[in-house]
Amino acid sequence: MSYVEGTVADIVYRNEENGYTVLDLDCEGNLVVCVGNIPLIQPGEYVRFYGGYTTHRTYGEQFKVVSMESKMPESDESIVLFLSGGLIKGVGEIIARRIVEQFHADSFSIIENNPRRLAQIKGISPKMADKIHEQYMGLQTIRGVILSLQNMGLSIKEAMAAYEVYGQSASYLIEKNPYRLIEDVPGIGFMKADRIAAEIGMEGYASLRLESGLVHILKLKMEAGHTCFPMDAAVKAAAEFLQAEPQEVLQAAERLVGRGALSENTYNGVRAVALSTAYLAESYAAYRLVQLSKATPKIEVSGALVEGILKDDEMLSEEQERAVMLAASCPVCVITGGPGTGKTTILNQVLTIFEKSGIVTALAAPTGRAAKRMENMVQRP
Repeated sequence: MSYVEGTVADIVYRNEENGYTVLDLDCEGNLVVCVGNIPLIQPGEYVRFYGGYTTHRTYGEQFKVVSMESKMPESDESIVLFLSGGLIKGVGEIIARRIVEQFHADSFSIIENNPRRLAQIKGISPKMADKIHEQYMGLQTIRGVILSLQNMGLSIKEAMAAYEVYGQSASYLIEKNPYRLIEDVPGIGFMKADRIAAEIGMEGYASLRLESGLVHILKLKMEAGHTCFPMDAAVKAAAEFLQAEPQEVLQAAERLVGRGALSENTYNGVRAVALSTAYLAESYAAYRLVQLSKATPKIEVSGALVEGILKDDEMLSEEQERAVMLAASCPVCVITGGPGTGKTTILNQVLTIFEKSGIVTALAAPTGRAAKRMENMVQRP
């Protein structure tokens, strides 16, 4: 990974919500445009940014920052730039310059350890001196946490996201259990958390790794459509992935079941396991379907009309005809099947039956893309 280093000359743009920053870095007289999630950086700081050059189609060459090292400014002018950079409210260039003219290289030490001395300066009251101290210490705390998380292997963006979740306890909590990042911080998966855990040599690493690895495997299975999986197969897959003994993974699974993180059931004599969130979601869906199936339809569809429409359609198979009749007569119906099995054909006939019965229909889909595809296929909004 390449790097650039120099003094922050100017903050061109900063998004206060996510920390995305565009700045000019003075690298021995050459200005380099640097972009990325760079927390609480101020003009005047001497930094080393790690990352790589990219070319923006509008703004040209930029250095995209992944991580950084920083040291506080030392010269009078760079200290003025830092204090007046906007992160310490109430301190503009005039006040910043007065502070530096009074204390020079000791300015930061005075702000941190003896802030009441700031009240000696024209324009700074004792109350304002305390506020400057509080803001400065808050900045240093956040910066310290972010840099600590970077040292663990998180990028600046990931470190900021972790700080948003855990606050000042971020370093402590992650050192205790890096795998918690998987659930708590968007964008951090098992592989990243596992690398952090291996590097810091955390206590209880082996058991936590087995548990998190098994959950990771079950999530991958769920992404492939398997919300429930045979226990033996899940244990085998996790053992191979983690290069661990199957018996150890099985024990990890049993611990997770005991804590309620996984749900274990037996289906047709096969011991199966699922993420508890998936099991609860499917259980609730089944419960709601049962409740809906007991409802009485407000409008009845003419059986003769259904039979007439089906008789005229010679393309439907017997199974498709049964599906149409079921959907037209029941309060709720679930039709499943892979691509090309005739689900859209069934839907078209059901809609035709409802429309000829004077029933107003509404179509819905889980995503905008799916909704548009369905609209195009059935020619109805």
